[in-house]
Amino acid sequence: MPSPISDTFGTIVKTSKKMIRNVSVLLIAVFSFCCCSRKVNTTDVPDIKGKFLNGDSVALRTIAKDKLTVVNVWGIFCVPCMKELPILQGFYEKYKSHKGFAFITIAMDNETELKRFLNAADTTDPYRKMFLYSNIRHFSLPTLSVLPHGYTNIYGGYAIVQDSIEYRTINRMINSNAIQTTLIYNPNGNLVFKQIGSFDNDQLLTHEIDSLLTL
Repeated sequence: MPSPISDTFGTIVKTSKKMIRNVSVLLIAVFSFCCCSRKVNTTDVPDIKGKFLNGDSVALRTIAKDKLTVVNVWGIFCVPCMKELPILQGFYEKYKSHKGFAFITIAMDNETELKRFLNAADTTDPYRKMFLYSNIRHFSLPTLSVLPHGYTNIYGGYAIVQDSIEYRTINRMINSNAIQTTLIYNPNGNLVFKQIGSFDNDQLLTHEIDSLLTL
């Protein structure tokens, strides 16, 4: 006949085993949740939202999902950006039909300013003058305007950004204080290339994209 002590000991052992199983299941569940959450949220692509010229709102992360993505940040009153536009246009034309590739420019301007830049009939309009200065013959770059208000005034060729908070926020997102920044993300959302400043030609960009497309 079992003694009361042995019965108690057996009960404690069974309870302990049950608790260990429950804790193990809980730890596995927590670990799995953390891993899944980390997998979903892991991306270097900044959470930038803006509008295309047709008025459609879109998020950069949506464009870049599962694609090799080139992001170029520029502004209308950035003179080096104007010189770079024809280079970017030619580069875009070369790769735009490639499956799994995306190209997007982020204009630190608002929608109205972009339309003035591209379409103003008055050639003395300061926005249109910048377009003419760029010498770009045809502009079809997929472009997001990201500032709600844009520039307040233009003083002797210097433009003052009204949306200073939004401007600084985007600078933090791309980890660059320069408007002229180019970023390349692989299909997993990892930043694989970054250049601050303009390109003199498309050789470096072409080399980077060609090497990444063959991976």
